[in-house]
This record gives sequence, C-alpha cells and structure tokens, in this order.
Amino acid sequence: MSVSLWERAAEWVFKAVTGVLFALFRLFSPRRDDVSRNRVPPVSNPLLLLSATQLAKKIRRREVSSVEVVQAYIDRIQEVNPLVNAVVKDRFEAALQEAAQVDKLIEEETGGEEVLEDRLPLLGVPLSVKDYFSLQGMPLTTGVVSRQGVVPTVDSPPVAFLKKAGAIPLGVTNVPELCMWAESHNHLYGMTRNPYDLERTPGGSSGGEACLIAAAGAVIGIGSDIGGSIRIPSFCCGTFGHKTTPGVVSVDNTHPPCSGRHIEYVSIGPMCRYAEDLLPMLKIMAGPNTHMLSLNTKVDLKKLRFFTIPDNCGSSMTSPVCKGLIDIQRKVVECLEADLGVKVQEVRLPELRYSPQIWESYMNLPDKEGKPPQAIAKLMGEPGRPVWPLWELLKRIVGKSEHTVAAIVVALLEKLKSKPSSFAIQQKEKLQKKMEDMLGNDGVILYPPQPRVAPKHHHPLFTLYDFSYTGIFNTLGLPVTQCPLGLGDEGLPLGVQVVAGKMQDHLTLEVALYLEKTFGGWRDPGAKKSSFRRRSLLPVKPLALVFIPGTSSVLTVDPSAWRKHVCEFVGKGCFVDLQGGHGSPVRAVPAVLPPERRRLPEPSPTCQQPAAAPVSDATGQEDPEERGFKCGSGPGLHRQDPRSQPSCERCCERQARQVFTPSTGITVRLTTIASNGSFVSESRFEAALQEAAQVDKLIEEENDGEEVLEDRLPLLGVPLSVKDYFSLQGMPLTTGVVSRQGVVSTVDSPPVAFLKRAGAIPLGITNVPEVCLWIESHNHLYGITNNPYDLERTPGGSSGGEASLIAAAGAVIGMGSDVGGSIRIPSFCCGTFGHKTTPGVVSADDTYPPCSGRWWEYVSVGPMCRYAEDLLPMLKIMAGPNAHMLSLNTKVDLKKLRFFTIPDDGGSSMTSPVCKDLINIQRKVVERLEADLGVKVQEVRFPELRYSFQIWDTYMGLPDKEGKPPQPIVELMGEPGRPVWPLWELLKRMVGKSEHTMAAIGFALLEKFKSKPSSFAIQQKEKLQKKMEDMLGNDGVILYPPNPRVAQKHHHPLFRLYDFGYTGIINILGLPVTQCPLGLGEEGLPLGVQVVAGKMQDHLTLEVALYLEKTFGGWRDPGAKKSS
Repeated sequence: MSVSLWERAAEWVFKAVTGVLFALFRLFSPRRDDVSRNRVPPVSNPLLLLSATQLAKKIRRREVSSVEVVQAYIDRIQEVNPLVNAVVKDRFEAALQEAAQVDKLIEEETGGEEVLEDRLPLLGVPLSVKDYFSLQGMPLTTGVVSRQGVVPTVDSPPVAFLKKAGAIPLGVTNVPELCMWAESHNHLYGMTRNPYDLERTPGGSSGGEACLIAAAGAVIGIGSDIGGSIRIPSFCCGTFGHKTTPGVVSVDNTHPPCSGRHIEYVSIGPMCRYAEDLLPMLKIMAGPNTHMLSLNTKVDLKKLRFFTIPDNCGSSMTSPVCKGLIDIQRKVVECLEADLGVKVQEVRLPELRYSPQIWESYMNLPDKEGKPPQAIAKLMGEPGRPVWPLWELLKRIVGKSEHTVAAIVVALLEKLKSKPSSFAIQQKEKLQKKMEDMLGNDGVILYPPQPRVAPKHHHPLFTLYDFSYTGIFNTLGLPVTQCPLGLGDEGLPLGVQVVAGKMQDHLTLEVALYLEKTFGGWRDPGAKKSSFRRRSLLPVKPLALVFIPGTSSVLTVDPSAWRKHVCEFVGKGCFVDLQGGHGSPVRAVPAVLPPERRRLPEPSPTCQQPAAAPVSDATGQEDPEERGFKCGSGPGLHRQDPRSQPSCERCCERQARQVFTPSTGITVRLTTIASNGSFVSESRFEAALQEAAQVDKLIEEENDGEEVLEDRLPLLGVPLSVKDYFSLQGMPLTTGVVSRQGVVSTVDSPPVAFLKRAGAIPLGITNVPEVCLWIESHNHLYGITNNPYDLERTPGGSSGGEASLIAAAGAVIGMGSDVGGSIRIPSFCCGTFGHKTTPGVVSADDTYPPCSGRWWEYVSVGPMCRYAEDLLPMLKIMAGPNAHMLSLNTKVDLKKLRFFTIPDDGGSSMTSPVCKDLINIQRKVVERLEADLGVKVQEVRFPELRYSFQIWDTYMGLPDKEGKPPQPIVELMGEPGRPVWPLWELLKRMVGKSEHTMAAIGFALLEKFKSKPSSFAIQQKEKLQKKMEDMLGNDGVILYPPNPRVAQKHHHPLFRLYDFGYTGIINILGLPVTQCPLGLGEEGLPLGVQVVAGKMQDHLTLEVALYLEKTFGGWRDPGAKKSS
C-alpha cells in the first residue's frame, strides 16, 4: 500500500499554495539587515549565571539568601519582559514572601545541609510555570479569551512536586492559543519574542518558558509536549528541554485536558539553561513514578551505540534541513567519535518522510472507549458554545475575531480532515519496530529538531508541518532531550534532538551533559560575542544615535534614570502582524502585546515633578544634585539660576539617558565614519556631554546676566534631535537608504546651524522612511519606528522618528521637513506640536534628498516640540536672515481673527472617511472658540478638496523653471549612477533579498507608470488657491482634519495610499500650518487638528496653538495611567 495519487497531488498543491502565499507575505513584510541589536540586554547579575543546582547549594550554605536570588530574577524579568513578553502574570510579592520564609527555615535548621538537600533539593530556587498547568491562585487560560478569569484552586502534580521540593514559582508564561501552535501568540496576552532576535519566534507551545529561561529571567521551568512543544521552543531559544517517556510525569489538572489517545503521546518535562538541572528536576516531577526510569543508573557514554539521521528523507510537506543544522550535527558526530572512540552510524528511515501524516493520523484516533479527541472548536469557545471556524475566519479578515489565525486554521483543518490514514498507521508501525530494534536499551539517535533555525514571526503559518521533526517522537513514545549547540551564522541557536528507547531517559540526559561540556550549552543572548551582521555593508562601530528597532545594550546607566525602556518600545515591532490583539477596538492586525502593555512605561516620579520643583530621591528626600531639574519646554530649560539648578551637562546626560540607552530609552544606532581612508568611530552622545560642559562653564563665567544670554543664545544648553534628512556635521545622512550607509555630513544644514548657534545641543539623528517618501518611518538600514502610544502603530512619516522621540519625552525639541505632511502627520500620530512654515522662509539647503523640479515651492522646514511655547522661538531661530519675512513679533488678538472649519475633503473616492473621534474633537474646538472668544466659526466646504491627491501628485511631478523634472526616485534609491529597477526589486522583495522597502518600491513603480500632469488637477488647484486666499486674507484661520483616521497599525497605510492628501494639499497651496494635539480618543490615541492661515501669517497659527494647548491640555504622557 502506498500514498494515493490524489494524496500526492493534494500535498504538492498544498505546498505550491503555501509557497505563493509565503512569497506574498514576505513581499509586504519589512526586512532588517542588522539584527545584532535586536536582542535582550546582556546578563549583568552573576547570580543569574548559576544553575538551579548551584543556587540551591549556595542557598543551603547561606552563601546567598533566597530573597537575593528571587529578587535578582524579578529584576531581570522586569528588564527583559517588556521586550519578550514571556511572563503573562507574575506573583512577585508572594515569591519574595516565600523566599523570606525559606531564609528563615534555613536559619533555624539544625539538621545540616545534607538533610535540607535530601528533603528540599530545590529550596529557594525560582521557577516559572507554563500557562497550561494549574498553579494555585494564578490564571489558567492557555491564551483563550473566553477563559479570562479562570483561576485554579489546586496545583498540577508536577508543579506541586516542585513546590514541595522548595522551588518558588515567579509566575506563568505565555503560550499559543490552546497550546496548539509552534508560535507563542494569543489575543489575551499577545506575542512572545525570541531573546536572540526579537523579530523571531521563540517557538511553541512552551515558548514563554523557553524564552524566559534563555533571557535569564528564570533558571528552571516546566513544559508540556505533544508535537514538539518543549523541544521546538528549547531549540529556538538555545536551552535544554526534555520530553519524558509518556506516562511518567502526570498530566492531571492541565488545560486543555487530554482526550482521544492524546494521553499516550503527551509528555511533561523539565526546561532549563543548564543540563545538570534536568536530572534532579525530572526525579522530582515524576513523583511516585520515578522508579519507572533508571535515573540513578550511571551511564558510560563509550558503551552506548550512536546513530545519526540527517533528515526525514525528503518529505514533500516539510522544508529541507538548512546547512547550519546539517553542519552542526556532523560536528557532533565528529566530536563523539573523537572523544569517546565510538562509531556513529548514519541511518535513513524512509518512513520518516511520512512524519506529518503519521502524527496527524494518530492525534485523531479515538480512545479505548471510542471517544474521539475533543474538538478544537469547542475548546476555543465558551462552555457549550463552540466557535464556527469559517465564521471566525471571516471575522478575522475584518479584524473582529478573538482568535488567532493559527487557531482558526487548525480548527478549519480539523473540520476538513478525513479519517485516519491506514497507510500512515502502517508506516508508523514499521517505523516503531525499526526504532525499537535499533535503539534497544543502549542506543541513542541524533536527529534535527527542525529544518530551519528560529523563523520570523508568522512564518510557521507557511511551513505548517515542519514541526513533524519533533512530533514523530510523540507518536513513537520515545524520550528526547533537546540540546543547544551554540549559535549559527545568523546569531541564532543551533541544536540537536537526542533520542533513546522507551524508559531510557537517563541516556539522553547523560548525552546532554556531554554536549553542554563540548559545545558550551546556553549562550547569553545579549552578550557581545553573540552579535553579528547578516550583511557586511560596512564595519560597525558606535557613532550615531538613531531610533531603530531591537538594540542590545550599548550604554550602561542607572536603571532608575528617567523614562525606562523608551527606545526598546518605540523602536520595536518591525514585522507585519497578521494577528490582532484582543482588547483593541481595531484588531485587523494581531497584537504583539496586549493593549495595557503596548505603551511606554509610566514616567518615574522625577519626570512628574513640576518645572521648577526640586527632585526627590527614592526616600522622598530632596536630591540636592537633582534640585530643580525641569521636564519642561525648550527655551525654559536654561532660564534658571546656575547656582541652584542642575548643570547643562547633567541635564543633557539625563535627556540622553532617558532616551538613548537600551535599558532606559531610544536605541543607539551603531554606524561608522570613514575619514582619511580609515574608520573613525565617534559618538554624538559623548560630544553632546562635552558641549554641555562648555555651556556650564560659559554660564559660570558670564558676567552680563541672564538677559544677555537669553538674547544671544536663546536655546543655550537645550538638547535637540535632528531628522535624518538634514546635514549634521560628523553624523550619517542616509535617509534610510542602504547604499548611503557611510555617507557622513561635513557641514550643517542652515536650520541646524542656526539652532546650534543659538545654543542647542544635538543628541542624535532620528529615523525616517526610505528616501523620506512615505508616511511610515521604516527602512532597511535602521528598521521601523513605533508609536509610543501603541507600539503596534505607526508614528507617521517622514519625520516619524522625531515625533515619536519627542512624544516619548526623549527629546524636548526637534526639526522636520514637510512636502506632503511629513511634519504634521507624525505630530498628529504622536500627539505633539509641529509647524509647517510658509515655503521659502526656512532654508532646505544641504538636505537629502535634495529638492528638484518644483519641490522648492512646496517643501517646508519647521519646528517640532511637545510644548506650543517652543514653536515661536524655534521658528525665529531656524528662519535665520529670513525671519523678517514673517510677522513673528506681532501680537495676535484671537478675538479679532476670522475662523473657519472644514470638516472633510468633500468625500474624495481616494481617501478614507474622517473617523468619528476626529469629527467630534473638531466640533469641540469650534464650540470652545465660540464660547471662549465670542467669535463665529463658519463651516465651509470646497469641492476642489476632493481632488487633493490628484493635485498633489500633479504638482510634485512638474518640472522647474528650466524644464528639469524632479529627480527620479529610482536614482535616489540606488547608488550614484546606478538607479534601481523597481520591477526587479519587487521580485527580489518576494524572496526577501531586496534592500528596499515595499513603500519605496511601490513609489518607484508608480513613478514609472505616471502619466503627464493633469490639466484638470491644475485647474482645480488654481480654483482652490483663489478661494483659500480670498477667504483667509491676513486674519483668517482654518481648522482642518490632519488625517481621516488616528494613528494606524504598522503597514496599514500601504492600503490607504492617498489619505495623506489631507496634509499634502496644503503644501501645494503654500500655506503655513500648525498641527495641534487635542487629547486622546477612545482608543487612547492622539487626536488633533490642522490650523491653517494665509501665506506669511505663521504667527496666527502659532497663537492659536497656544490657545488650544491651554484649552485641551496639549501633549499627554504616553505612559501615564490616565491615558491608558
């Protein structure tokens, strides 16, 4: 009997379809070239580098207290969990109390260390528990939304045995929905990330356990395994995990409960960083069944028979084994033969190619009483109310399902499955006999744990059956230990499965000890030796501060510094999410973190101090060194008595600390300066501190008084951030283009020079879209920037890095450019102020990309800040010699202005309708203006606005006065003289090989197919221009929505290409605009409005901004509880 022709055809069709879908998925997925910084910080506490066995010994000997150990692990969890999202519910207070009781018990123990070791072998050792086991008083949800609030009153037997042995549970860890997927993600707790690369999966279903253990947030843990759920995560995270012989460790009091014949295949086992902990843990967890295993038998490795199986003989349903795993398994063979003098026999079992079919068939068999396994649809729903998978799939498409794509797909496959395959059963019986004959009681097999190293998030959806490399051993009922074997070329863990005969668990555990000693075992994910670059475009050394995703530790700072983790949050999340986070009204994309965990942390008490209030230390006493530290607006920062206020150097350091370090803020971009034929590394952070010290010295020596300083240096000592579009001497100028890596500015752009001349101190450069031509700040040089109010959403673009940093309180002032909304869209999305000046006032010289065609007429450079009072002084400075063109010193009486409101663009077919929140907030502005100022706000509508995008598109393509068209995007994207081919880049993108983002490629393609300028659009613009100028005059102000929707999820703008027409039309009209924040909407995201005035009437919009800030509260702290 063989596989039928129909079954073979179905397999190949399945593979072809998933291959095409995978290519499309990768097409729209961001790719980063440098992931060396996309890790957890390195381990700094030596206690975290000890095994559980060593810790227990030190605790018994009173060399260290249990409280110290537990606190060290709590601190580490608090450091890494915001990045990896492994712990979903902690019990830190209870754990510390139990640790204190342990220390008291040891203090009072009179029987000696041996008595304690025998009775309580894990006394005082921290433990993590998978959200599959009952842990008294803790949630047991398995990631199912309908189980929220379920709390067990008893412990699962293995948990109880570990607690009886003295272990102290710290909390429960994340799993896939129902523990039925190879990626730990659900809509109750969100997505867990791999500590070696936060863009990759830690595996599943015990992914939270493996991730936390690998990140040194736990030393030991407990997992379950029915298809690889211990081994896949242990492999992906470079830790040890043991799948016991089934039936040895109890599976009682778990969810989902075993049904059908699952009890024959599911295994419970230990997970840990150090191989020496596997054996004592298994002895404890097995409880009364320990006698079933020969765990006290001494093993002589030289007397074992070793076999190696390199792959599954080429199953059509799985991926081929990658070179890294093939090579490392060969090295294991070589080491075994060299060290032990054994002969490792390579074998191939053709039945292994049917591993997916075997596993699937046996998982669906009924139990001895004929009852089939419990339906997944029932487990996903509330009791008595199973879900309808097809309905959930339709809901998922519109972002309304509470279930993950993986769970829905598994439920759908269950509905479509046929009867168990007799062919698969026959193949399994053959394989079982061959394995048992080969292994006996002294044989050991080496077998790959997966075909590939840890995949990117959601990639397992397209390689559904790769888990069969582990799943086959569940159906065979054999014990397996997953062993780490160092890191591969991509800096990701390698490993091997060590398999033995039934009840021969002690053999695989002994081999694990040997492999740990030979290959080094677990590696610290944050250690420098683990870092790498996937592409060697240039050597990497510390240089510039840029806001990018996933940076490992670079600077070490006091963890109590102001604004912890800003950068890790703001810079993370650069993968297209196909899943949606439960709890968010819009769930078209699944959550990486649950809603309450997708914001920046709440600011420390220091950040909450009033502008001139003294700062207190942890005891509540005033810190004399912090006296008067101001978290306020830019120009106000230096207007303090130098004898009683913090120095500029200290102020700059605080600003940099709160932002530019992995443990406390925005990431540090590492890059290289090429100078005089050699690479010279230089950090702007260090330079900023030196400049700050010079400022302090200048103030100390100043004899003419504060007024003179204020007049001459109005921004003296104030930290500044600069968009990666402006030249900043000595810093990279890339605009996110990979081919520009290494380009360093030798001069300052004029507005940068003016701000520096006024005393501002640049801290670094901020992230932008590739070539600054998109409304999401993402590129393949620095990655994606996240919105501080919701890390799964965009901060806008192209000045997204600036707005995100300013909103996250990582900078107080910044500067942006705007040719289609590039200041205003980010300011709106991030709830800050941004001003688009009248074009031609602030110089756009020495920028990249340079202006070409008629862009000079539409591009504006302007200030960005958290506080409205900073806009005017910044604009005066940035305008330089052109400041006289604006009436910035003219006093404005708001009661004498004429106000207009335009609620939308008249219903363009190319843009989204304006959402309810923005409509309502603009109405509230109108009501307040009329009530407070006694003015009449007139509502107007211009039909020409519905053609905003067509107008913008037409005018941006016009040639300059000499007839030269704008520089093609393909030239800007490529190296000098080598423009890219957009179609070729699109094809490369589908296989993950392009250096360019989907947005940039899309723009380049559209440019190729663009027709001649539309005479109709030109006609509509001229009509609109006249109407606007007639209406505004020199005393009119318009209120207009900044965008139809609040900040969107990452990559959603790709499907709403033309919504930026709401801002872009103002560029073509050449009018000044101030974007003003107006609080938060129902989703906790910033609302806002554009305030537009006539040409050269910038002072009017700035005055209205001050009024709106006073009336609506202005910027809101993204981490404050009141805004959640």
